[in-house]
Amino acid sequence: MQKLKTCVIWLWKQWLEYHIPALIECDYAELNCICDIDGEKVKEVSEKYWIIWFTNIDQMLNDRKIDLAIVSVPHSDYFKIISLLASKWINILKEKPLAMDMIEAVKICELVKDNNIPVSYT
Repeated sequence: MQKLKTCVIWLWKQWLEYHIPALIECDYAELNCICDIDGEKVKEVSEKYWIIWFTNIDQMLNDRKIDLAIVSVPHSDYFKIISLLASKWINILKEKPLAMDMIEAVKICELVKDNNIPVSYT
C-alpha cells in the first residue's frame, strides 16, 4: 500500500508532542513536510525529525506532492487555507470546529463538494 504524502500546517504543542511522532510511525501516511509561519519553530522541528519545512503554504504546495493536509490553524485562518487546498484537490483533516459559523460551514461544504475531496475533522 502506498502511503499518503501528508503535511502538517501549523505546529501547536499537541502536534509536537504527540501527533508528529505518531505520523512518523504510521503505516498509512508519510510525513512529507511541515509548514508554520514561525520560521524558528518550524526549522527546529524539521531538524529534530528530518522533515522538509516551509513558512509559506503556496511555496509548499508548489514544491511538494501532497495527498493529505492536516490543518491546525487559528479558526479565523481556516477558510482561506481550506479553499487553497481544495483548489488543488488535497484531502483535508482539520481540527474542530468545522467552521466559525453556519455561513462558513456551508461554504466549506460547497468547496469540498465542488472539488470532490473529503474533509474530516477531529
